[in-house]
Amino acid sequence: MNNIGKKLKALRSEKNITQSQLAELLKVNRSLIAQYENNITTPSCENVIKLAVFYNVTTDYLFGLTNELGAKTKEAEKQELEYKLFVFNKK
Repeated sequence: MNNIGKKLKALRSEKNITQSQLAELLKVNRSLIAQYENNITTPSCENVIKLAVFYNVTTDYLFGLTNELGAKTKEAEKQELEYKLFVFNKK
């Protein structure tokens, strides 16, 4: 799990967005994104899910349980879709 920060930083760089932009999307402070990326703080379960959905990767990838970015099971895809619907209906 100690590589989650490195992965988050690489994924953010690939999306070509700033820490501030990501923080705005997650509704957190930019400093918290920096803490995630520097392995000072581990994201909450809710934020891990949000990050996985945003980056279109699995939570397993973020936590280092797999090296495959998009190795989603049907159940994971279903859960992510349900989460997206929940988030959009909450707005």
